[in-house]
Amino acid sequence: MAAYPWRPTVCAPVEAPCILTDGTVTLADGSREGLATDVRLNNGWGVSGPVLLLGEAERPPAVALRVGWYSFADDAFFFGALPFVPPLATLFEAGIQRDGSEEPCLPNRLIIGVAPGGAMAAWLSGDAVALRVQGAQATRADVDFSTVTSGTEVDRTAYRYTMLRDAVGEDMTARILAGAWDPTLWQRVLVRYPVRVAVTGIAHMFRMVLRFADGERDHYAGLEGLDRVEDRAMPTIFQLSYVDSSGVAQREHFHVTADAITSAAERVRDAEPTSPITVVLELGDGPDAAVVSVRGRQNGVTVQVSRAVT
Repeated sequence: MAAYPWRPTVCAPVEAPCILTDGTVTLADGSREGLATDVRLNNGWGVSGPVLLLGEAERPPAVALRVGWYSFADDAFFFGALPFVPPLATLFEAGIQRDGSEEPCLPNRLIIGVAPGGAMAAWLSGDAVALRVQGAQATRADVDFSTVTSGTEVDRTAYRYTMLRDAVGEDMTARILAGAWDPTLWQRVLVRYPVRVAVTGIAHMFRMVLRFADGERDHYAGLEGLDRVEDRAMPTIFQLSYVDSSGVAQREHFHVTADAITSAAERVRDAEPTSPITVVLELGDGPDAAVVSVRGRQNGVTVQVSRAVT
């Protein structure tokens, strides 16, 4: 049976820490590999996290997954099990081919993501590319809280507060505890739209890396491929190397929140259900002269963007 150099890893959203209480990946030869449990996760949705350096360096493709976790934001346990359909073997053999890639990218990580509300997802990742290969909804589970603390008896309320505060800070913790947050966000960001990306205000693009709200990641050599309409989640991070309108080479990083850009896409889709969505990054010369807008054929929504020179 064919084997490939990859390892499983786990993640959770930065804004919503979780901890795995159970997790195994079943391989094509029937063997199973464990996932990193008892570790607080908020490394980022679709971002490679803890890896158990066990077993052989090469292994057959994964065919199924089972995972249980505790969400600190929900104060609840979830459990999900799913097969990988279609099978991942083709992607391990041929690699991930995206429009911006000169050659297929061979995956070296299977990233398992867990989130509030029971949202779960899986990505194959390698180099600058991450492809979401599964998204699913887990169910609530009745699990003893001591599994979160490795059997140690603690005050659940105090422990939850401390873990949230240490992970996301006082302000976000207060919002979570007050219910002033959207527990459905991580299901919403998995929705795909017919979307294309445009960049204006530049003279030449060398390279662009996009991260999407659902955790996918892609890279483009220049602007080629960006204008194609593809079924994608909404982009949240834009990393660019380009020449600006004044002829100066720049390397910059732009970010919009998953909630803001997904909400904008929902508004445009509701107004124009059959229209493709164009996400436009407009660059200017000043430090705050960057604008992201989400547009249909007739409607558009501007999204707040942060900018940092890299």
